[in-house]
Amino acid sequence: MIYSAAILFFLLTALVQASAMPYFSPLGATPNILLIVSACWIAVSGQRQAMTLLPIGAIFYDLLTANPTGSSLIGIAPLLLLSGKQDDDPSTVRLLPAFVMVSAGTLVYHISDGLIMTALGQEVPWLRALTERWLPEMLVNAVITPIIFLPLLWISLTFQRRNASISWNT
Repeated sequence: MIYSAAILFFLLTALVQASAMPYFSPLGATPNILLIVSACWIAVSGQRQAMTLLPIGAIFYDLLTANPTGSSLIGIAPLLLLSGKQDDDPSTVRLLPAFVMVSAGTLVYHISDGLIMTALGQEVPWLRALTERWLPEMLVNAVITPIIFLPLLWISLTFQRRNASISWNT
């Protein structure tokens, strides 16, 4: 049940990223909601669920856009490496790891995307992209992270309490 709802959530996130986010650009940078949701999901639920859900959302996003299929997956996959081992204790503060994963993940995502575009024969202005697009996007993504992280944490803790009460009652 949780995986079905999570897959639907990631597919909807990819759809919003592809359709609505290009029209929302504070500081001239388009936030990467798929990356933020992925990092927050890893911080809240751990790597195990994310290993299933990240590829589904990333490939669906690539199918909705003109990106080469799999390029978003290559950009988002290092989040799993950046996450390290997450604690199973729900009382630990996980917002700081989410910030680190979002900030570093944004930079890694754009570097890998630039390398893919370079390999495909397109010219990438690296310094200009870093100063005018990547750094503002890192800032915008970091500002949006708590807006996504806190509801995900609340939902996760609610399901954990619900599952604990169900197992206690049976």
